[in-house]
Amino acid sequence: MQERKQFIVTCKDCRRDVPSGAWEFPFHSIEVTCPLCGEKHRYLPSEVILGRPNELVAKKQRLKT
Repeated sequence: MQERKQFIVTCKDCRRDVPSGAWEFPFHSIEVTCPLCGEKHRYLPSEVILGRPNELVAKKQRLKT
């Protein structure tokens, strides 16, 4: 089954696309913790894009739920 696109950011450490957790486009900076490397970073609205998370990130999230 194909997953829907969502708001994602690129992790500043491991460079993988991770979900931002935002349901709507953020108009202020947001803080996101990468599920793979565990690092927490702040992202500007210009760094948030619409797309799909990296396969490893999606797989790890599916295993958690």
